[in-house]
Amino acid sequence: MDELRNSEKDWEQWFKEEKNQQLNKIHEWIKTADYLMVSDEQIQEASRALDRLYEETRYDQVREPIQAALNAYKSGKQKNLAILRVHQDRTNKIIEELEQEATEWKNKKDPDPDTHPKTKEMREQWKQQGIQVEPLYNVVEFRETVDEETKKRIEAALIETGLLDAVVSEEEVMVEYDRILRPNPQLMAYTLSEFLQPDVSETSVTAEFVEQILQSILIDESDEQVLSISEKGHYSIGLLKGHAVPVETVRFIGKNVRKRYREEQIRLLEEQIQSEKQELEKIETDIERNESSIRQADHDFKEFPNDENLFGLYDKLEKARFNINQLNDTIQRLSEAVKRIGKEVRELELSIKAQTKENSLNLTVQEYVTAADHMHEYERMLSELKREQEHFLNEEERKQETINRLEDLEEEILELKGDFNVVQDRITRLEKNIEQIERQMDQAGVKDIRDQIQSVIEEIEKLTEEIERNKVSHTEHRVDLTHVEKDIEDLETERTFFAQLVKAWRKSYVNEMKRALVTFDDDESTEMLEASEVLKALSGRVSTKETAQLTSQLSRVRNDRQDDLIEYSPLQRSLFQETEHWMQEVEGGEKQLLINQWKQAGSREIIELTAQGKRVSPYLVGEDLKQERERQSVMLDEQDKKLYEEILFHSVGMKLRARIDRAERWVEEMRKLMESRNDSSGVEFSIRWRPRTAETEEEMDTKDLVELLRQNPRALKDEAIDQVTKHFRTKINRAKVLMNESTEMQTLLQVLKQVLDYRRWFSFELSVKRTGDERRKPLTNTQFDKFSGGEKARAMYIPLFIATYSRYLEAGDEAPYLISLDEAFAGVDERNIADLFEVVEELGFNYIMNSQAIWGDYETVSKLAISELFRPQNADHVVVIRYLWDGQKRVMVNDEISES
Repeated sequence: MDELRNSEKDWEQWFKEEKNQQLNKIHEWIKTADYLMVSDEQIQEASRALDRLYEETRYDQVREPIQAALNAYKSGKQKNLAILRVHQDRTNKIIEELEQEATEWKNKKDPDPDTHPKTKEMREQWKQQGIQVEPLYNVVEFRETVDEETKKRIEAALIETGLLDAVVSEEEVMVEYDRILRPNPQLMAYTLSEFLQPDVSETSVTAEFVEQILQSILIDESDEQVLSISEKGHYSIGLLKGHAVPVETVRFIGKNVRKRYREEQIRLLEEQIQSEKQELEKIETDIERNESSIRQADHDFKEFPNDENLFGLYDKLEKARFNINQLNDTIQRLSEAVKRIGKEVRELELSIKAQTKENSLNLTVQEYVTAADHMHEYERMLSELKREQEHFLNEEERKQETINRLEDLEEEILELKGDFNVVQDRITRLEKNIEQIERQMDQAGVKDIRDQIQSVIEEIEKLTEEIERNKVSHTEHRVDLTHVEKDIEDLETERTFFAQLVKAWRKSYVNEMKRALVTFDDDESTEMLEASEVLKALSGRVSTKETAQLTSQLSRVRNDRQDDLIEYSPLQRSLFQETEHWMQEVEGGEKQLLINQWKQAGSREIIELTAQGKRVSPYLVGEDLKQERERQSVMLDEQDKKLYEEILFHSVGMKLRARIDRAERWVEEMRKLMESRNDSSGVEFSIRWRPRTAETEEEMDTKDLVELLRQNPRALKDEAIDQVTKHFRTKINRAKVLMNESTEMQTLLQVLKQVLDYRRWFSFELSVKRTGDERRKPLTNTQFDKFSGGEKARAMYIPLFIATYSRYLEAGDEAPYLISLDEAFAGVDERNIADLFEVVEELGFNYIMNSQAIWGDYETVSKLAISELFRPQNADHVVVIRYLWDGQKRVMVNDEISES
């Protein structure tokens, strides 16, 4: 025990020294990570946790203050990253839009006013139809004498009135989604031709026609209700009069003007693109700097002193303490056992003395063992004596019985001797008499006669035996004859019965064949040959035991399909065999079973349908429907072909490609946002939009299908087109089957929408990666169950928030990022609720939430308006108590209490 206590003291001293060394290492680490704002209070908290290590605290609690400082540092960096990435995405989007706009300007031959897409489409149709039309600004040019200010006012007035983009055509056209100028020259009047002149190079309109158009537009400010404009920008269209705001520069009238305007726009866009790219480089540099700081912080924290040595020393100390406690328990247990045994010994001694005070034996174990042996020997010998006495008594009893029996036998012997003497005397006298008679017979020749008599007697005995045998044989033959006659009668009855039964079966068979439920190609067969063919063809299909089951199934199917067959007025009736008169005379037995079998075989459940006003067999209706289906199948194949062409070559294919590309971009944005977020718990989420594999051999994998849809349809090989056609045909056919089997009412159009819904071609897969893991793991139910409560909350809310945020990125700069949550963060602990509010704040959401438990006044929330709904004493009104949270404290707004 002393050795163990000394060992315990040594381990305690070593553990205390190791804790001091560990505290020094922690201070050195904090000096190294000087970028962390570790306060004196946090250092003291870590020191106190280290002092009580393993007794009241865990080493995680030593790390917690440092972890909190690290998290605060990383949170600041991550907040910067989130803001920078938002700016990065926004800048990339602006650059993409500017580059797209610049490309459009470069691809334009000439700039045009803001012409409506429908108008552009109609003008393109006119050109395809060979109708020559040109907008007014494309066939005119300012005269050299017109000053710049007048040009600006006239172009502004033409834009305002819609004349600038109105078409000019020498042909008669039906105007739709457009406007056209018709010449009505005002000769000798002050017209637009004073300022504009025809410029019809590279156009199909003649200069004379354009000149007439210009002479039709007056330059006048009079009050007459005619179409006119003025060089000062005034215009008049019927009852409408106005004045156009002058344009900054002339942009459309004149080829050189349009060219200069196009080049100016391209130059401005390229300058904007260059400026945005410089801003993007600056943002990316800041992102890399922040990410590098976070990586360095994580790396430094991995170098934080661990408790491996401390835990080993404490484990040794605990083992020493455990051994001491175990030894103390053993000593205590043995002491109690010794006391208990001593008490039992004393009680036994008192009991023995009380029991042995009457005898003279010494109180020693040997003395009592010897006495016990003698007692056992005495008991054994006494038992043997009892057995010997019983045996002796039994032998005496048997001896007396034997004596009595001998006396009885002696008396019987005396009696038998007297009887024997009497019989012996009679035998002697009879022998003498026989001897005397034989002598007399020999003298009289009687011996021969006696021999003859003996021979006759023997012959008579033989004849008597023969007669008896013949009598027995005769009786047996008469019995056999009776049996044979009975068998002949029974066989004749059976022959008649089976002949009538065969006739009945033949009649039933003929009636069955008339129903034409089964047909055969062999026309030359007789009735019996046909029956054998039917038996051979139908053998093994349905057993007799299944008839009742099939009848029940037939009724069930008819009831299930009652709605489908309602137009045919289905009727189910039972047909039974008519019993013939001779069958009524048969009573019981095997014959009755055969008759019952005939009746059962001839019974039918007949279903008839109404077609063309007549009751007909379902087979006939089925054949008609089959022919109709084949006819419609040909029509459907043609429609399917049109559908597949629409999917591949026309608008459906274009929409599918566009939407799939858009969805993939959206998922990619979600993935980047998820992977870029460094959570304080060390859990990183990611998302994939995985294409599904084919469900059948005829279908294609989604990946291969999308690749073909993205290619130029006109350049696809026939094999690829057949693949796509086969895929969609299989999908649509299976959809038709599901539509028929479904209890819900669906149209074919709804089913086709489901087949062409590209979202069903893919599936979302969430994955998770912890700090230190080399690869991501799919977020399965098993993986989710391993999460802590906070990690489960993050796994549910963070993907939802980021998905919403990625969609809001497509909105305008001024658009609010609105979300609303009912029973917000229910079941999540306070600490994780604060973290989730931090995520909402980082993503810049404007949110409305309600809850029965949380107030939202967390340090991670910068500003919040809170309304508490209070119903005093079950009143018929609700009081709204308002609060404001400024990030540090919650204040009631007394002057804004209202009732509703």
